[in-house]
Amino acid sequence: MRIGCAVSLLGSSLLFLPDSAQAQGTRRVSFQVENRDGTPRARILIEVRDSADGRTLENRTDNAGIAQFDLAAGRYYYEALDEGRSLARGSFTVPALQVAQQVELILNVPIPDLTPSNRFNLNDINYFSSGGAGGRESATGESYSAQVKFRVSVRYRIIDLTSIKDSISGIYATFSQQSLWNIRDSSAPFFDNNYRPGAFLYLRAFAQPKNLRPYFGVVHESNGRSGPQSRGWNRAYAGMTFGRVNSDVFSGGVALWLPWGVEEQHADIVDFAGRGEAEFYWQPHARDGDPGLLTVHTRTRVWGKQILSNAELNVLLHLNAVQCLSKLSAALHFQVFHGSAETLLTYRDRRTVARVGLAVLR
Repeated sequence: MRIGCAVSLLGSSLLFLPDSAQAQGTRRVSFQVENRDGTPRARILIEVRDSADGRTLENRTDNAGIAQFDLAAGRYYYEALDEGRSLARGSFTVPALQVAQQVELILNVPIPDLTPSNRFNLNDINYFSSGGAGGRESATGESYSAQVKFRVSVRYRIIDLTSIKDSISGIYATFSQQSLWNIRDSSAPFFDNNYRPGAFLYLRAFAQPKNLRPYFGVVHESNGRSGPQSRGWNRAYAGMTFGRVNSDVFSGGVALWLPWGVEEQHADIVDFAGRGEAEFYWQPHARDGDPGLLTVHTRTRVWGKQILSNAELNVLLHLNAVQCLSKLSAALHFQVFHGSAETLLTYRDRRTVARVGLAVLR
């Protein structure tokens, strides 16, 4: 299914029709989804959320481009998704009608130009920020001061495991790069680059509103160096997420991992990098894929030499006027890191660093 300038959701045509088969007190709501040329769009996932209790219903459009729901009177939010990427979202009200009444309501919903692949998304907070640790030196004798830290983290769904109730389950390939860069030095050398290729299986296994999703994966992490500065290890992990980033006020997840393939001279890396992690998002104004103004994110590594190996706090102030792709919002980024294993090269060092810069949240 091609997504681009030539594709549009007609608005949403919502028909409130009496039906003897419907439960008393509900009305049939039909979403008509079409391309700009009038041809129907099949297999589009429609999510409808009750504003009163947060209950979410889902259905996919049939070959005629229609998805139907039986809804009680009230206010609802909807989102149309194609392979996990949002096409449109909005709200509507189901009025309290007499049995003999019939009402048609047309909502005109603009659709953004979706040129990127629907299977591609960010896998973490991507940022470019600068700060320092008060001029301290690392175990290698290099300075921590005035460093730039940046992260690029992406994922791509290579295999779908979808059903009528799902749009995101599947097998994903991932790649992340986290770098510390001594940009103010005369030759602007990189302090360390950590590369993390991996893959994971993501499942939507439980019903709303808990929105719990288990996942299982493997990841390799190394700094691409040779000789005494070489660092690398592998992890197999299992975890559980809850909520949806950019849609729920609270979301996050926990994971534990089993390390292997650790170099003998660096076998203690798990004592400083931990054997698991927990992360949480607080987005007080998030709704229907929009993060709102504020995102507060915390990530903590656990079960190493100390109960808490390290902790990272990210605060994002979203610049809603600056949009990247279709769903990504640029933000001012503030970060505080405390603990060990911020980078593989100096994983034994403990430090506290504050940074500020720009970020993009998936």
